[in-house]
Amino acid sequence: MEAFESIDDSQRILGVQWHPELTHHVNRNEQQLFDYFVHEL
Repeated sequence: MEAFESIDDSQRILGVQWHPELTHHVNRNEQQLFDYFVHEL
């Protein structure tokens, strides 16, 4: 597991270690989460 955090409370940070290329074809929710990261963040 890997994680990080900000020392500045005014910054929004999200850290994940995830490999959607391995499971996106099996679980539609994973593809939706990946799409969100690409298009919204």
